[in-house]
Amino acid sequence: MHCLALGGVDLTSPAGKMTMLVISAIAEFERDLLLERTYSGIARARDAGKRFGRQPVLNEECSGQLKLATALKFFQYLFFSVFSSWHYPISSKCSVLDAPLSIE
Repeated sequence: MHCLALGGVDLTSPAGKMTMLVISAIAEFERDLLLERTYSGIARARDAGKRFGRQPVLNEECSGQLKLATALKFFQYLFFSVFSSWHYPISSKCSVLDAPLSIE
């Protein structure tokens, strides 16, 4: 096998193998330097107070309300699945669950 970019060096010969090892070692060294600079830049930005990632859609109050509403819906699902397996009319038991959610 010959590499035309290296001037036709035979990569199966000992000299060609050494050339490729040196080139791969330099490439790995450059990659490590790039990662080191990237991580130090990220650390410096975080120390300066920069936030990374997607902006939050909900504020803390809405987030708490959403978690509560999700939990209520989950328990409502459990409630319906348990009582529907007992063959009781659900409408007589779920008037509280039909009430609008209000967190105050």
